Amino acid sequence: MAQLFPALSPELVWGLFTRGLGVLLLISFTSLSLQVVRSAGRGGGFPIAQRLAHIAHDFPGVRRFFYFPTLLWISSSDGMLRFIALSGLGGACVAIYGGPLSQIALIVCYVCYLSLDMAIGLIFPWDCLLFECTVLSLFLPTTHALPDLTAVSAPPAALTWAFRLLVFRVMFGFGKQKFIGSASKDLAYLKGFLVSQPLPSPVGWYAQKLPVALLRPLVLFMFLVEIPIPFFALIPGPLSWVCALTTAFLMIGIQATGSFGYFSLLTIVACIPLLDNVTPTELRVSELFNAGAPIVTNAFVLVHTAATCITFWFNSWLAQSWHLWTIWYRLPLFISWPIAVLRNLHPFRWVHPYGVFPPNTQVSVKMSLLVEVTWDEKKWHELEFKFSPSNAHSPPKFVAPHHPRGDQAVIYETFGLNPTSLISSTLGPYEPYAYAAAPAARILTQLVTEGRGTDYMKPGVLAQHSEPPVAARISTVMLEPVSLKERHTTGAWWKRTYVGPHTPPKKRDPDFWKYAWPEPELWHHDSIFWRKRCPSMKALMDRSRAGEDPMELVIAGSDLTPADVERFWTEFVPLASEFDQNTYESLPDAVPKVRERFDRAQVHALHRVLQRFTLLLVARVEPMYLGRGFKPLIPAKTYFHIWLAAQHVIAKGRDAYLAAMKDPAATITQALSEMTAQSGSYLMCIFRFEPMIFEAEKLRLLTAVGAPHDEEAKRKIEFGTEGMNNFERAVVKLSELFSGFFWIMPHVRASFKGPRFDQGYPEMYPSFQQLDSGEVVVRAYAKPPAEVRIPISDSVPAE
Repeated sequence: MAQLFPALSPELVWGLFTRGLGVLLLISFTSLSLQVVRSAGRGGGFPIAQRLAHIAHDFPGVRRFFYFPTLLWISSSDGMLRFIALSGLGGACVAIYGGPLSQIALIVCYVCYLSLDMAIGLIFPWDCLLFECTVLSLFLPTTHALPDLTAVSAPPAALTWAFRLLVFRVMFGFGKQKFIGSASKDLAYLKGFLVSQPLPSPVGWYAQKLPVALLRPLVLFMFLVEIPIPFFALIPGPLSWVCALTTAFLMIGIQATGSFGYFSLLTIVACIPLLDNVTPTELRVSELFNAGAPIVTNAFVLVHTAATCITFWFNSWLAQSWHLWTIWYRLPLFISWPIAVLRNLHPFRWVHPYGVFPPNTQVSVKMSLLVEVTWDEKKWHELEFKFSPSNAHSPPKFVAPHHPRGDQAVIYETFGLNPTSLISSTLGPYEPYAYAAAPAARILTQLVTEGRGTDYMKPGVLAQHSEPPVAARISTVMLEPVSLKERHTTGAWWKRTYVGPHTPPKKRDPDFWKYAWPEPELWHHDSIFWRKRCPSMKALMDRSRAGEDPMELVIAGSDLTPADVERFWTEFVPLASEFDQNTYESLPDAVPKVRERFDRAQVHALHRVLQRFTLLLVARVEPMYLGRGFKPLIPAKTYFHIWLAAQHVIAKGRDAYLAAMKDPAATITQALSEMTAQSGSYLMCIFRFEPMIFEAEKLRLLTAVGAPHDEEAKRKIEFGTEGMNNFERAVVKLSELFSGFFWIMPHVRASFKGPRFDQGYPEMYPSFQQLDSGEVVVRAYAKPPAEVRIPISDSVPAE
């Protein structure tokens, strides 16, 4: 078998790898240079200057440079954004050319890439893989200048194993995510995935038309490449070649059928080290730290390998947040310290988990968003994304290796998987600000009505008007690939059906940006890590534990006033108590009353007061819960439950709150036993009314679209653990350990629906069924209520 594969010199292998990595860095920086100012510049939708200003305020001193490492601290101007992207481009070119500056060039690329992470969010799996490849490459020897393709020497043997382990982690990581939990019917996986993926290509669209019988062998090939074959990466010799070649073939198929940035090309480049079958065999563990050994490199490889043993068990969805979960804070320090180390080092993006797609066959449709604008509030005009399909004639496009980040994210926004969700503490971003900030779709509607944001869309109707639209709205639509016959006769690619709301009509809000970024007290309930780091929040909690008066402490270090506190207790809490807080159905009555009584600035201040009072009470309870394992002095299922219990107490009024501050253990214990999901979250829902409606709608959309597709399974999902077997109950109970969101999720999903919540945009999610072949297709379309006009012209469901 060895005779089938050529014996390449280690110097050639590593010279090729370094140059291949340089090419991928060049591709990535080129793609970023086209988008970073549009997204994070002064006039962008997510201006980095505003974020850095908030961070500098909330995290004063030099520590913020380590919490959020970026060159943008020097300047956050549009010119600096361009300079960083162009510097990365230059560094990539030098790395490709080689010579004595090749390693310095890789350092420049890493620093520039890390700096842009803050600006644009480099969180996709291929971003993570590029980060990790670049970090490991910093320890490689330099290369000779072109036309010589070789490196000056082979790298340390331990480092070659780090690269082999990386290939294993990436491929097996995607395999374990995709195939563990799958069944025989899931051999039809590609039938749904080829069209439901974020950005399908023309080849993928046509390949989806193949019979399931022809697609099954491709799934089996994918199983082999992602489950058993990755182990070959750990066996130097011919099997390493098998791993590299089969992975390359799979990546070519992925590149042809979809658009996942530079993932395919980067994975092929990452496999080049597998062709060096000499250097890995020279590893002598006993000699790693002998005199003359590359001690720094070997030490890094050992630490990196130890870190991968922890991160391996997670997936790409959790890559930015798993180390922030509150469950780690419940464990004693001598157990949780490795997690703490990884948490503190995460900003440098040196190690990641991998794996994205679910194990079951997905529906053979594509869910997307339809953006519409109006100049007269009567006639609505459709806008189109540049790359993501949204109407019948939106063609699938070849995009990769360019990564249009806004279009790529449309699919996640469609399903509500954004950081403003309550679930963001489980699978959200690393930084804390996004949870209480405006969601991406709402930012888009604001930008469009300001006459900006058009870079995200095709010019279309916007170019025909000199003034920006009066209002914008976004609907959720379903795109079904038409038959080949219909494609030929009509030129259409999709049949579009309205299925539900997303963002109701919004006019330009003159105060939008004033409230777009949250104060620290509005961070997610589960943000233990960031509150401990934020001096103002930590000081409040320490002073509360010291016994200071909460009525004075609640406004300390803020622009809140005693009048805000008095208004909270004498007006807001009594007003909220007039409504049944054990049901979300009373919120459509309570929220308008609150907004009639208080103006926008006052409502925002009241929200902050609520969160601060909650924080002060939680601070007194934390020592009885955190660091005490799974038998704390406070019988809360999760840290999230303690926040809900505190707000359950606050809803009873000032006297009940003051009594709780004097005896927090007894009061919170009693509140935990008597509160419901609704009463614990009711006050929060008053202030987060629209986000909660959105979250409920998207939970129902995920339930409708996500597998499995039999009625019994759906019933189990919709009604919690009732009717589940012991294993299914165990999975639910395990998830509830990580966040209290999973406790209130069934209640949220079952509520916030109907005419009193949907603002005239009804949910009309279709039902699906899985055929004997394994393919999942539309079974029945929902019909709109007779009195409701569907907001898009071609949305009338087929019978």
